[in-house]
Parts: sequence; structure tokens; C-alpha cells
Amino acid sequence: MIDISDQVRKFLCCRDFAGCRLLVGFSGGADSTALLLALLAAGAKDVLAVHCHHGLRGADADADAAWCRAFCERRGIAFRLEYLDVPGQRLSGESTEEAGRRLRLALWQRLGADEPTVVFLGHHGDDVMEELIMRLARGANSSGLTGLREERQIGGVQLLRPLLSCRRAEIESWLQGQDVTDWRRDHSNRDRTYRRNAVRHDLMPLFRTIFGEDQGLQQAARVLRMDADYLEMAARDAYGQMRDLRDWQALHPALMQRVLRIWLDEHAGPGIIPGAALVARLQDACESQRERGGTRYLSVRKGLAIAVSDAGLAVANPMALPVMSGCAEGANAGSGAVFCSDWDWCREATFLCANGMVLEATLLKASDVWTTPTGTNEEFFAATALPAVLTVRAWQAGDRMQPFASNHRKKLQDIFTDAKIGREERRCWPVICAGDEIIWLPGLRRAEFGRVDEQAGEVVRFRCIAQHGC
Repeated sequence: MIDISDQVRKFLCCRDFAGCRLLVGFSGGADSTALLLALLAAGAKDVLAVHCHHGLRGADADADAAWCRAFCERRGIAFRLEYLDVPGQRLSGESTEEAGRRLRLALWQRLGADEPTVVFLGHHGDDVMEELIMRLARGANSSGLTGLREERQIGGVQLLRPLLSCRRAEIESWLQGQDVTDWRRDHSNRDRTYRRNAVRHDLMPLFRTIFGEDQGLQQAARVLRMDADYLEMAARDAYGQMRDLRDWQALHPALMQRVLRIWLDEHAGPGIIPGAALVARLQDACESQRERGGTRYLSVRKGLAIAVSDAGLAVANPMALPVMSGCAEGANAGSGAVFCSDWDWCREATFLCANGMVLEATLLKASDVWTTPTGTNEEFFAATALPAVLTVRAWQAGDRMQPFASNHRKKLQDIFTDAKIGREERRCWPVICAGDEIIWLPGLRRAEFGRVDEQAGEVVRFRCIAQHGC
């Protein structure tokens, strides 16, 4: 039987923790319980067990926190309980797991802000293989496939995982040898509707049945980790030589995602993992920049965009992107600024209108989306019907549009009146135009223009994602 405390002792001997505060992510499960006890048995000093209550699982989560506190009190281990409101702090488009990971990283950064700190986590060998399968299904590169490593530095936080060479069964057997049998078991881990649980309880046993063992997966994880280390080293070297957009344009595709992640860590904060879609949009923007110049805006998430220009990349808050000024009633079109989106290069754009509306526009394959709007704040248009440049402007007296499913044009003034939109509010209501054709009043009506049918190859989805008043 493997001696977990000896494994951890060897891990500690290779590293210098003098003057460092040692934090242990302590869920109460077998892996984190074994790690905590093994660290103490190996002679680690100044250890603080940190239990994160994620605001999920109700009474079960409360019971886990109480058990962890009692476990530490009985053994004289320093304990800290932290509440993370994962449901309330989840970002748009972010999974619960991703939100929890982001909030935990922010917690480690906060706890380590005043003194050198390292964070020990209890991931083990079975986690490595399950993570490899999960990320392979998502199309990750070698860095993503081997995200669980013995040592990672993320946003100034040093994350250490001493148990990656240990298997789950070995950890549980060692715990029982320490007379610990009542570790916490998350009952939701048996729910196969969660993909990770299905991989653990269904796919991995089937894999072992077919191949007789899983050593091949373990070896694949090791060699992929070496490949990832080399590419990440090359990405750091390339990033250190970046000067302007020409250097981004010259990057090998294998380095683009890794260099972008370094850039995001430095300019937008750690924990943002650029997906393949964002990397593809950046590559498109870099290529288009050769021909068109100007500035492109790539939406990363709510509250964050990247401005791409000849000077290189810069952080742009969507709330600070070009603003469409409201025109006084009856004013001409030239009296207010406009924001234009060039669909030849742009897959996604986010921009702010003068009344506080934040509009998001995304180019999608028609086969990948439901083309029935979810409400008046979302509309779909056939991409082939849209010109290269779209304009967002304020309402002008005399404006007319042909409402959806209507054969006649109607004054915008009458549409506002029907919706009980007051004169002051309509003055800065955004009007989206394709050339001279008004195609949408966000939150009110869309036009017959650009109707999506079964022949549509691509569609543009417009969504009003915020509204703060005029």
C-alpha cells in the first residue's frame, strides 16, 4: 500500500516553503482529507484548512462545512470557512463549475495578498484521466488536456497538487489505515446527468473493460504535459517579443491561444481561458486588419472586450465602446455619432447606445440556433440580407419601417406611441439600420427585412443584454 504521507514528504522536500503560508483546499472528501493529514504528518507548518461553501446543495453543503470545522477542531488544525455565492456570481454563459473555479481562484488571491502563500489541492491520478477525457471531448489543446499539474502559477497564486501520482483507491485505503472512515461523500457525484460523473462511473469502467487497464491514458497525460510545457515556454518567449499587431499576425496557430491567455492574464486578470471561438475571431480580425485597418472589437464576456488595431491588442469595456449619441427630435442623421459593425470580419460585437442599452450581435450558423426569438430583446436576421456595415443611430422624425409580417410601412412615432414610449425616452432609443432600411427597434419591433427561412445559411442574432434607462 502506498504511504501518502511519504509521497507528500518527498514532494515537500523538492520545494522551499520558508516564510510561506500554506493553505489547503479542504472539501472534506477523501482526497483533501488525506492531503491535509499527510501534510501535517510530513511536518508542514502554519497550515490553514480552507473550506469553500459554494452556496449549492443546501443542507448537505451546510453539513459538509460543519463536519470540516469539527474535524479540524478535534486535531488542533487552523480552519477557515469561506462562503462563495456561485449561483449569484455566475457570469452570463458561464457554467456552475467554471464560476466556482473562478471564485475559488479569486479567494486564493485575496487570502494570499499580504504574504507569500501557496495553495495545496487534493486532485489525484483518477482526476487527471477524467479531466483528460472531459477536455478531449471539448476539443482542448495539449495545455487544456493537462490542466491538472503538480505545480501551476495562476495570477500570482501558486497551486500545488502533491497527489497526482496517487489513485483514488490508494488514498481511501491510506485514510482507513489512519482510522479515518467518515470523510464526506457528495451524493451528487453519483448523478449521471453530470458529464463528469458519467465519465467516472460509466466511461472509465468501460475503457478498462475494453483495454484491460488505463496505464495508456496515464502515459498519454504525461507526454501531453511535456508537449504543453514546451509550447507554453515558446509562447512566453513569443509574448516577450510582442510589439504591435504584426507580431500577432505572425504567430504560429499553435501559439496563438497560449499567447492570448498570457495577454489576458496580464491585462484583464487571471482565470480567463480563451476558447477556440475567440481565438478564431482574433485570427480573423488580425487577417482582416491587413486589408481594412481601423479597430475591431471582440467580445470576451460581459463587461470585457478586446480592441484590435495596428498598435496591437487593448482591453475595451463594452460600456466604454463607441457610444451612439442621441439626436434631438427632428435632427438630421449627421448630428449623432454612429457605431458600425463590419460583418465581413466580425463574428461578434458588443456596443453601447446612448440610452444605456448594451447591444450584442453574433454571427451564427442557422442550423446551430433556434431562430425563434426568446423575447422582444432578441431577434434573428438572415446574414445574406445584411450589408457589410450596419448602423445604429437615434430616431429621426419621419422615420418609417415595415414591421414583421406586415405589407405596409409604419411611422416609428406611431410604434413608440403604441408602446407608450415617452418623447424623452424615444429621443435616444437605438434604431438599427441596414443602409437606409430600419430593421429593428430593440425591445419593441423588428422589420420584415431579413426574415429567416429554411434557406438561411447563417443568421445574425441581435440581443439587448442590458438596459439602464436614458
